Amino acid sequence: MKGCGYTSGSGRGAGMRRDGTATETATAGDTAKDAQRLGRYRLLDLIGRDGDARLHRALDANGQAVLLWTVPLARLCADAAGLERFRRMASAAARLSHPAIPVILASGEHAGTAFVAAAPADGPTLAARLADGPLAWDETVATLDRVLDALAAAHRAGVVHGALTPDSILHAGPAAVVTGFGRAALTMAPLDRHDDLAAVARLTERLLTGHDDRPGVAALLAMLRDGAPAALPEAGHLHRAVAALDGALALPPVAAPVRRRRWPLWLGGAALAGGLAAIAVMNQRSPDRP
Repeated sequence: MKGCGYTSGSGRGAGMRRDGTATETATAGDTAKDAQRLGRYRLLDLIGRDGDARLHRALDANGQAVLLWTVPLARLCADAAGLERFRRMASAAARLSHPAIPVILASGEHAGTAFVAAAPADGPTLAARLADGPLAWDETVATLDRVLDALAAAHRAGVVHGALTPDSILHAGPAAVVTGFGRAALTMAPLDRHDDLAAVARLTERLLTGHDDRPGVAALLAMLRDGAPAALPEAGHLHRAVAALDGALALPPVAAPVRRRRWPLWLGGAALAGGLAAIAVMNQRSPDRP
């Protein structure tokens, strides 16, 4: 297992930055000089724990603030593929590009510690917001739109979150930000997108509860409670289902004319789509006759 032959306090390690260049090689002596450093990072304070993993506020060599997840390298070397799995997953997370996902800046190993560095995000957690009561409808839809779009983008890139909860979602200004991508690379627990789908189904149910009077919400809640993964097997499917709720609400109210039959909304949409398709066909240039 290349790279698993050293432990904290001995040996050498290197990592990769987001741009693909190698971070500086470090020795145990560097760490001994300053117990509050991890290679190019100066650790400021410990702000979170998750099993063996630790989350630190830190500064990089340029004085820029970062969030640093760390885990003992020996933890990743418990099986033959652990370290390579970490490198592969961290590299995939670093390629994510989405406005609701903080950038993964670097990852690697240093003196017996594996790490993932991410751009910081500020704001209250969604859990704290919900402690004060349900979100307003517009904010509920906007939050779910951002979270589901981010998760769908991550899954398309082959990246799972692994620990999606209201605590991992921040409201940085008016928009939701999903933190914690890259953390899954530091765990040995088997994770896949189905774990994320179950978590985001619970989140969606929690946010929509209390808005049952809105058109379509009760039906979607029933679907989520009966087992969303079967009916909505991708994050994108749930995203479209939530977007449809808001789309229906955004339609202007239509008064029912006297003696005019009221067609279902979906049928009107189908007729509109069919009409547009027919117009497109009619506008095509007819082939010249021989």
